[in-house]
Amino acid sequence: MNHKDAYDLRGLFWPDWLKEHWHKAGGSLNGLTEPTVSQVLYSLVIANKPSDDLYHLPYTIVETGVYYGATACWLALAAKEADAQYYGFDVLNDSVTMVNKLFEDHDLTSNARVLRGSAPQAVIDLFAQDGEGCSIDLLFIDDDHSGAHVEDEYRTLWPLIRPGGIMAFHDVIGGFPIWEVIKSFTDDIVKLVSQPFNQTGQAPFGGLGILRKPVD
Repeated sequence: MNHKDAYDLRGLFWPDWLKEHWHKAGGSLNGLTEPTVSQVLYSLVIANKPSDDLYHLPYTIVETGVYYGATACWLALAAKEADAQYYGFDVLNDSVTMVNKLFEDHDLTSNARVLRGSAPQAVIDLFAQDGEGCSIDLLFIDDDHSGAHVEDEYRTLWPLIRPGGIMAFHDVIGGFPIWEVIKSFTDDIVKLVSQPFNQTGQAPFGGLGILRKPVD
């Protein structure tokens, strides 16, 4: 069974250009986020836009670890729909260049861009430029999956999440310690299983952990 059969891209309507890019990049068998997870993140951006009493500008989405950019494109589409700003971070020059070109080709540059840098410091540096009033509405963590790095990102970036905002983690299922690290800090995180088994016959992997910051 090839990667095209493993995930049939159901759910939200996939633009033809994004479907083609996902397959061309090798799909989840080449490390791309499962389509269902990308679509859940898109929906969260739309659904969790701050209400009037919590509103601030800009409405901000951040992703650490862009890679081939399939999820980045979904988040950029959501940013355009929600009048938000998306910032992606990656340490690979090729990823930064490729995904920014996708944004340019599909009229997403007004709401989205990818920057070269390593989280969490690159995220801190970006928001420090804009003063203390900035906050993140949705942060998707999908870069270095080592326990120490995930813990560093959680400790460093959680204070930047607005009340009612979301911190989400990819790959909470499988061989990475992400779920255990976050559970050691809080029991409030929810695990969503986007694919209860891997149709390619490999061990289960992926999933999405969602942590929402309480509203004071």
